[in-house]
Amino acid sequence: MFKMRILIAVIMLLICSIEDIRAHKVNIILPLTVGLFSLLMCDSLIMCFISLIPGLMLIITAKYIKGIGEGDGYVILSLGMIAGIDDTLTTLFLSFLFASFYAGCLAIVKKSLKNKEFAFVPFILAGYLICVLEKIFIKTVL
Repeated sequence: MFKMRILIAVIMLLICSIEDIRAHKVNIILPLTVGLFSLLMCDSLIMCFISLIPGLMLIITAKYIKGIGEGDGYVILSLGMIAGIDDTLTTLFLSFLFASFYAGCLAIVKKSLKNKEFAFVPFILAGYLICVLEKIFIKTVL
């Protein structure tokens, strides 16, 4: 079941990443479908609903702050349903870290980031892959 969840999450994030890079938009149908499907695989309904908090906070933030896409919130929302609260928060932290590093490099190279947008879902994918690799590494080594 653990491997199935990882595979579903990676495929969803990969499709959404490609879409975000190409069109700077994320179609919310795929993340919401995956999120609803993951309800069927949920061990504890309470933990599933707690896992929605990071995504809901990102969606609410996107309503008030320009530059944060609402689609990113839906991706994190469905990732929370699949991966759980701990992996979602770790992924979100790593995503923000990678995106900040990328924005810093862009600022140094181009000297200006005013009104520049870039896809965030690829950073979510990278953060999730690091999170999963870390879990696999700890399982095999320890």
